[in-house]
Amino acid sequence: MYVYKLMHRILHLSLKLLPLMHKAIIVFKICYDSNAKKGERMKIIINIQEDMNENEIHLCVRELNEEVVAIQKIIQQNLSSYNEMVVYQEDVEYYIPLKQILFFETSGREIMLHTKSELFVVKKKLYELEEILPDYFERISKSCVVNVLSIYSMNKKVVSNGLIEFNGTHKQVYVSRMYYKSLKLKLERKRRSYE
Repeated sequence: MYVYKLMHRILHLSLKLLPLMHKAIIVFKICYDSNAKKGERMKIIINIQEDMNENEIHLCVRELNEEVVAIQKIIQQNLSSYNEMVVYQEDVEYYIPLKQILFFETSGREIMLHTKSELFVVKKKLYELEEILPDYFERISKSCVVNVLSIYSMNKKVVSNGLIEFNGTHKQVYVSRMYYKSLKLKLERKRRSYE
C-alpha cells in the first residue's frame, strides 16, 4: 500500500510541475526492488530530455508481479484523467476530451461545462478544476475558467470587462478586469507552445 500512495503522490506532483518546465520533457524511471527494505523499495529518477518528442514513463522492475501491475494501472488512470473529463446530462455520464471544452462556469450551485454545442454538469468546484486541469485552462473571473486554446477573439472595448468569443459557436464569456492581463499573457505564451 505504501508504494501505491507514494507512486500516486509523485505522479500527481510531477504532472503539475510539467507545465512549469516549459518545453522540457520528463522521463520517469521507477525502479522497484522487492528485496529492499521498506522505505527504500523504490528509486524514482526524473530525467529531463529536451530533444524528445513525447513524454515517456519507464518502469524498471526485477519481475512482473501484482504490485507492478497496480503501479502501471495507477499511472494509466492518472494520465487518462488528464485527457478527458467525466460530466453529466441528467442521469447520463459522458466523457469529454479536454480539448473540446470551451469553458466552465458557475450557474447557481452547479458548475457547467460548455463545448461548442452542448452543456454539461461537472461534479467539482471551480478551484478543484483549476488544480487538475492542464495549464492551458485559466480562470477569467470568479465564476469562470476558460480553455485558452479555444479562444477566437478578445474584445476589450466592452465596458470594463473583455468579451471572449470562441471559433465555430455563438457562446461568449467575459473576462474580468482583474484577470485580463494574466489571460492575455497566457494566450500569447500558449499559442506559441501548444500549436
